[in-house]
Amino acid sequence: MVGWEENRILMIKNKKILIQILIVFLFTLAVASLFLTLDADPHHDGIMLKPAVDVANGEILFKQMFTQYGALVTFLQALALGIFGKYLIVIRLLTAFFYAIIATVIWMIWSRLIPQWLASLTCIA
Repeated sequence: MVGWEENRILMIKNKKILIQILIVFLFTLAVASLFLTLDADPHHDGIMLKPAVDVANGEILFKQMFTQYGALVTFLQALALGIFGKYLIVIRLLTAFFYAIIATVIWMIWSRLIPQWLASLTCIA
């Protein structure tokens, strides 16, 4: 009976942690998506969009075009453009998604060092 009660306490604690992680992820995704859709930067967004569209169209990176941010970013963006369409908003929402993942990882690190409510507040702020 004691083992079952300990297991139940762990399940409740894990649900609270999962809820906090989900809140941090969704809040960061919502705020980043809102701000990333407001205004486009023609210079930076063009530098990001052109190589991703080219790779999505089958061109070879660093042979037929150049990217200054590295191959991984370009390939991830090209994959997203291939799935969701060749629009700038796709790249910007992909960026918001990665911001949310980063905020979640930061929460996981901070929650081991400070109280979880403070880690949540830190990541959301």
